[in-house]
Amino acid sequence: MQNNFKVLGGGQMWNAHYQNSVIGSVPSYPSDFVAEFFMRNFKGSKRVCDIGCGGGRHTAMLASMGFDTYALDYAPSSIEYVQNLLNTNGLKANLCVGCASDLPYQNEFFDGVLCYGVIMYGDGDFVERCADEIYRVLKPGAKAYLQFRNLGDFRYINGEKIGKYQAKTTKSIMESEEGQMIYYFDEAEIKRVFAKFSKIDIDILTRSYENESYKISYHLVTLTK
Repeated sequence: MQNNFKVLGGGQMWNAHYQNSVIGSVPSYPSDFVAEFFMRNFKGSKRVCDIGCGGGRHTAMLASMGFDTYALDYAPSSIEYVQNLLNTNGLKANLCVGCASDLPYQNEFFDGVLCYGVIMYGDGDFVERCADEIYRVLKPGAKAYLQFRNLGDFRYINGEKIGKYQAKTTKSIMESEEGQMIYYFDEAEIKRVFAKFSKIDIDILTRSYENESYKISYHLVTLTK
């Protein structure tokens, strides 16, 4: 588990990022796609988990919606930041330091799971372990919502390829991400990695910036156990 993050630098990068952050210095607004997913599929009493919670924008949103909210992140400074964010807004959630490939929760524990990009920061083995863990902690019939980059993203196109799905970032929006190894997906890889799930819904979000000088492209995936 730790070896993947040591090689890719994801844990160290994000830990340093949140150590230098104060409330309000990182995005606090949730993705509208994430908000729509939870409003459409769940009522507030359900138990949900934000895996790789980062700056806590979705953790705070879920807690404010009345969910029994859990969240974890590999970076200790992220959890400290999120706790401060929750305290500032009078919200509560169950937080812990942990890794998406080895979730500290019992089998069939959650009604819903959010995994917003974290599995990109690993190799193929890490990605598959994350998929197995998400499946394990979901109740039968429960849903998970995931976002990760696809092969159309400019960071993959411009990156140094390490196999078909992995690339070392040479050009990024974030300077701190340059040099990091990222795992990208296409539809076939999504269906292979998450083959255990009874239903896989795949959408694509693509946006261009600076007069179409570069393009970001993500898969938005809904999984049903």
